[in-house]
Amino acid sequence: MGLESEEEIVSVKHKFYTSSEPADQTEAIDTLAAYGEQAVDAITEVINLFDISDQVRNYGLEVIEDIKGQS
Repeated sequence: MGLESEEEIVSVKHKFYTSSEPADQTEAIDTLAAYGEQAVDAITEVINLFDISDQVRNYGLEVIEDIKGQS
């Protein structure tokens, strides 16, 4: 993974951490998903936070399954 991609993923994760709105968090997951397989760890990290809603966590799990199904 290139340095630029890593920096962009870190930036998106920061946006996820700073918002408590499920809509913003699912949007961040969608943005991360665009990075494909290299974003799976980042998505896993953010959906495993203790204060994430079940809706967002389940959405993140679905996105991970979709990414893994494409590879």
